[in-house]
Amino acid sequence: MKFCEYLKILNCYIGEEKSQPDYMYELFSLFVSEPYTDEDIKRDENDEYYPFSTLCGADISKKVYKGDRVLPKVAARFMISHFQKDAFIESLEGMDESVLGNLCSQLSAYGIACNIDNVADVASDCFHAFLKAAIDEKDTIQTGLSASAEIRAESGDATNQDTLLLIEVGNKCPLCNAPLLVRNGKGKNVKRYKITQILPDNVSRDLYLAFSKHSRIHGNYNHPDNLIALCAECSTDYLSEPTEEEFLHLLEIKKVLQQRNKLQQSMDYVGLESEISDVVNGMINIDKAGELAELRMDALKVRQKIEPTNKLLIDSVTDDVTHYYSFIESLFADIDGKVSGTFDRIASEVRLAYQKIKREGLSQDTVFEYMADWLKEKLPVGQRNDMAINAVISFFVQNCEVFDEISE
Repeated sequence: MKFCEYLKILNCYIGEEKSQPDYMYELFSLFVSEPYTDEDIKRDENDEYYPFSTLCGADISKKVYKGDRVLPKVAARFMISHFQKDAFIESLEGMDESVLGNLCSQLSAYGIACNIDNVADVASDCFHAFLKAAIDEKDTIQTGLSASAEIRAESGDATNQDTLLLIEVGNKCPLCNAPLLVRNGKGKNVKRYKITQILPDNVSRDLYLAFSKHSRIHGNYNHPDNLIALCAECSTDYLSEPTEEEFLHLLEIKKVLQQRNKLQQSMDYVGLESEISDVVNGMINIDKAGELAELRMDALKVRQKIEPTNKLLIDSVTDDVTHYYSFIESLFADIDGKVSGTFDRIASEVRLAYQKIKREGLSQDTVFEYMADWLKEKLPVGQRNDMAINAVISFFVQNCEVFDEISE
């Protein structure tokens, strides 16, 4: 695992509303004990105590965050000698279990074994390992098993097909978000899932005819395209009396999961950044609106703006924000530096477009798609990478121009 990958994962949970340099300052400060020696106090008075103060400025923090350089040895040595983990653990332990579960899933994808009870401790140990690696001028640590091997080890007697289906859903039920593998009191992992046929082989003829209009499995009910991992309760509820509406919902979830996993396997993040840069620079040419939308100044988390039942959209936006928010923010900062006020104008255009689309009473995932289509139409002529477009829209979700706070 690379240090920049670790930093971007944590950015979803710590300092997610801050600028990239401020996030780095906040994160690194969590691991450093307060100044206590005369030398430390003097350094603190000169703003040279905490990492990414004047000792290692914003330019270096950006390069470390992007993976363009290794953490400076001087910062790594200092942090190891002043390392504390209590503040970091406390900052994570106060979060909801669902949030900690997402962090577990993201770390598990890199082969880092953890659960909700110990994820803060494990994440802290990872940070310490990266500090030791930096002293050796390395920005990578060995995280052990691959994601598929980790899930296979946890699932015990699961078949290879089970393993792939568990990876596909991120080890969580896509209907209720419950973990599919849990630890019992003895620390053993217990199976809580059932591999479920989306089109059941015992369905009535009438339902088969209705279902088969939307999916072709060619008589092979156990084809991977017709299987999905659900928690035992959701599986039983679905199979007891599946309706066409429930079938279509599960089929759409399967389709999105397959697309996402395919994209993740083939995604080249560095290559996509050039596409994102083209999209952002193209937004300069968006026509000025006759009115300016009032921009929100209060920061909200992604989960405060997207309905909790819309798990796939939450995960998609969170992934985009994790990897690209700081990069897109820096692009807009460069644009604003050349012509002051440009970002506010663009943000206002995005906000106005969202408000118009919102009036149609569409679901949030449909609104997101319409926003992406709107942006494509506004950009200069030429094909644009859909993933780059979505990453920019996700930026504005995080930045509060798209979607409003969910009412309690």
